[in-house]
Amino acid sequence: MSQLSSDHPLLQISLPGSATNLSDWLQEWSCATSSTHLHALLHGGFSSSLWMENNLDRQRERLRFYLAIADGFNLKLEEFELPGDADGDARRSAAWVRKSLAEKAFTMLIRNVFKNTAARRSSPSWLPLLHNSETLAAMLQFLRCDRATKSMVNVPLPMSEPKDERANARNRELRILREFVLDLVSRGFDPQSWSGYQLKSLEAAHPQFIELLIRMDKADRLIDRRSYPFHDNCWGSLEALAWEPLTVEVKPHCLELVAPSSIEAAAALGSKAAQILILRRGFKKYDDKQVRIESACTRREEAETELQQLSS
Repeated sequence: MSQLSSDHPLLQISLPGSATNLSDWLQEWSCATSSTHLHALLHGGFSSSLWMENNLDRQRERLRFYLAIADGFNLKLEEFELPGDADGDARRSAAWVRKSLAEKAFTMLIRNVFKNTAARRSSPSWLPLLHNSETLAAMLQFLRCDRATKSMVNVPLPMSEPKDERANARNRELRILREFVLDLVSRGFDPQSWSGYQLKSLEAAHPQFIELLIRMDKADRLIDRRSYPFHDNCWGSLEALAWEPLTVEVKPHCLELVAPSSIEAAAALGSKAAQILILRRGFKKYDDKQVRIESACTRREEAETELQQLSS
């Protein structure tokens, strides 16, 4: 028997979150007229009651929706202003609402997608969601890099000295995101993790994966040419990163942006991209030489066999 009276005030009103399927949830989202309602929908979008059908296609559609909403969560407030917004405080208020919704969607992605909850690390909980071309493309778009600002749009670096608990919480989220990105990149070079029809999409994304590793200061992983094999599309991207101007201390307490005169000069100035490029070119030259040696040995053996046959 319920301990609440049937005339309890909270039982007399309809609250957001009543949707029981994706279509109803999206309809409720499109009809919501307040930021509070939108926040509540984002918060409840991963509830088990809403996704009891456990339909993988629906989960992928939900992931794409959240990625689209979360896109730009780390950008400045001004990025969320629209030309049609009112001026002054109202303009900033509207931008703040949009940015706060993006941040909320990002937090929900951290809790429900990016954080691996699988018992076996060899098969992370998020991997089946990305076994779909449209969803994988949406994820790669979310993880894009911006060459103009030399940054990752949605993968900011954690703060070295967070000032409060809110900053600490965001740092924890960013660490989870970075772990997810590093795992995705590692698997992105491993064809065993994916369906055959996705391999072309993944190969096309290798330059992006390389840039992510460099931006995240994990370029040393690229030294392992067996775990991170380069296709033809990787070399040009890595070289473009190697030619980027570098911030150099030209004299004590004086920093300048310096354009390298060569790949070797860039490597000497500390460019990880240039250093990796030189190493991988050396590896490739060695590997190509080994292939030619093996081919020559095979031809010689074949020629010796043929000579023996002709001489007998």
